[in-house]
Amino acid sequence: MSADPPFRVAVVVVAALTAVRIAMLFVSGLDLQTDEAQYWVWSTEPDWGYFSKPPLIAWLIGATTALHDSDPFVRLASPILHGATALLLYGLTRRLFGARQALWTAAVYASLPAVTFSSALISTDVPLLFFWAAALLALDRLLESPTRRRAVVLGLALGLGLLAKYAMAYFLLGMGLLAVLDRDARRVLLGQRTLEALLVAGLCLLPHLLWNMQHDWVTAGHTASNAHWARAFETPAKGLEFLGAQFGVFGPILFAALLWRLASLRRQPASPAERFLLVFCLPVLGLVTVQAFVSRAHANWAATAYVAATPLVVGWLFARARRWLVASTALHGAALAAFVLVISGTVAPPLERDPLDRLRGWSAFAARVGELAADRRTDAILVHDRQLMGALLRYLPAPPAPVRVWPGDEAIHNHYEMTRPLTDDLAAGHVLYVTEADEETSIPSRAARVSEAGRFEVPLTGGRVRGFSWVRMEEIGRLR
Repeated sequence: MSADPPFRVAVVVVAALTAVRIAMLFVSGLDLQTDEAQYWVWSTEPDWGYFSKPPLIAWLIGATTALHDSDPFVRLASPILHGATALLLYGLTRRLFGARQALWTAAVYASLPAVTFSSALISTDVPLLFFWAAALLALDRLLESPTRRRAVVLGLALGLGLLAKYAMAYFLLGMGLLAVLDRDARRVLLGQRTLEALLVAGLCLLPHLLWNMQHDWVTAGHTASNAHWARAFETPAKGLEFLGAQFGVFGPILFAALLWRLASLRRQPASPAERFLLVFCLPVLGLVTVQAFVSRAHANWAATAYVAATPLVVGWLFARARRWLVASTALHGAALAAFVLVISGTVAPPLERDPLDRLRGWSAFAARVGELAADRRTDAILVHDRQLMGALLRYLPAPPAPVRVWPGDEAIHNHYEMTRPLTDDLAAGHVLYVTEADEETSIPSRAARVSEAGRFEVPLTGGRVRGFSWVRMEEIGRLR
C-alpha cells in the first residue's frame, strides 16, 4: 500500500488537515471545558479506572502532556488520532472497494464536521473511533486469513477500544450479526481465532474490571445511569432532535445519502462489502436512536456508526452520484475553514451567544478565586459542581488552601466527590465557597456564620462576561 499513488495522496491530504488542526490548538487560546479538565486531572493520577470512564483517555493525556503541560498538549492526541483513523479507513476501503474510493474515504472522514469539532477538544470518542477503525480492518483481514497474529491484532483493538469507552462493546454486536448473516464469516467468527481475539481483549480489560470491582463497580454504574431509563418516554421529542443532529455530525449530504441507501436496500440488496459495513453501522445508529426516543442520547453517542458508514456511503456515491460526493466534501471543507476562522478569533460568529464561550474564562476565574483565598484566612476552597472544580484544579496549580467539592448526599455523583470531598476537619474552619452568579444553594445556611460575601466577573467575548458569587463561611455543620 505504501507504493500506491492514491495512498500517498491520502497521506498528504490527511497530514495537511491534521497540521491545520494542530496549529488551531495553539492559536485558539481556549481553556479546557468540564470533561477535558477532569480527564487532565485523571492523567495526573494514573490508574486502571476512574469514576465515569475507563482509563485510556487519561493515559493519552499523560503521554502528550509529558512533552508540555499546556492546554494544546492536553488536546494534542485528538487531531493526530483522527488523522490516523482516516488512514486506517483508507486501508479498509481499499480492500473493499478499491484505491480511488479509499482516497475519497480518507479525505471525507478527515473532513467530517464531527471530526473537525472533535479535533479541537480531547474526548473519549477520539481513541474509541481509532480502535473501532483498527478493529474493522483487523477483522476484515482475519476473515480473509484467520491466523493467530491477526486474531491478536483484533483482540488488542477490541481491548484497547473498551479501555477508551464501553461503547466499543457495540462492535461485538456487529460481529454477532455478521456471523448470522454471512456463512463464510460464520466459520471464522465461531472458530478458534475469534476466541483467541476475545481472550486478548479480555486480558486487556481485566485490570480495569478488577479496579471496578474494588470500587463498587462505579464506572459501570455511572455508564448505566447515563441512559436515564428511570425517566423513560418523558421527552420523546428528544429523539427527533437526535436525528436532526446527525445531519450535523456526519454532514447533511452524507447522512441523507446513508438514509437513502438504507431505504433502497430492498430494491438494491447490499453487496458483501456493504453488508460487512452495515452490521457495524446500522445497529449502533438504530439502538442509539431508540435510546434517544425512550430517554435521551447525545449527538455523539452514535459516532462509531460513522466509521463504517463513511466507506459505505463513499463507495455508493462514488459509483452512482459522484458529484454529490464532491459537493459534500467541498461543504465540509468550507465548514472547516469557517471553524478555523472562528476558533482562531479572526471572525466572530453571527450569534447572540458564542458557543465557544464555554471554553473561555476558566483560567481567569481560577486566578481570581486564588486571589480571594490568599487575601483571607482560608482553610478550604469549596465548590459544588464538576465544572468549577475542574477549572480550579487545572488553572490554580498552587492553591492557597485545599480545593474541595461539597460531598452531597450518600450517593457519589462524580469523580471529585469520590476523591476530593470536603471533610469535617476542613468544614470546621474558614471556607471560601464559590458558585456561578446568583445560583441558589442551601450550603451557606449550614454554616454557623457567613462573614463575607461578594461577586466578580470574568470577560468572555463580544463584551459578554461570566459572573460568580462567593461567600466566606465558618463552622459548617455535619456534612452527611
